[in-house]
Amino acid sequence: MIVTKDGDEALDMLRSTADESCPEVLLLDAMTPGASGPEVIAAFRRRKDSIPVLVASAVSGISYDPDWQAADGFVGKPIDFGDLLDRIEALTSGLPRP
Repeated sequence: MIVTKDGDEALDMLRSTADESCPEVLLLDAMTPGASGPEVIAAFRRRKDSIPVLVASAVSGISYDPDWQAADGFVGKPIDFGDLLDRIEALTSGLPRP
């Protein structure tokens, strides 16, 4: 697990991490400071398109926003950790996404 404090730090981490050390899934807060969520997703997609992206958001309807269409899934806030784990498992195991 790699934790970053904002979008800029996530982009720095991506630039300095070897391909084999890239995370298996990206969990991104929709309101992360610094580089925007869609910018971070785009950078990860350019680097390794197979990394699933799960966005946590308290904003209803964000999944319909065109800026967020590159995400593979969304989880509401406050986060239900059982639901979060189920979604991560589905994204990383090839199961149909919830």
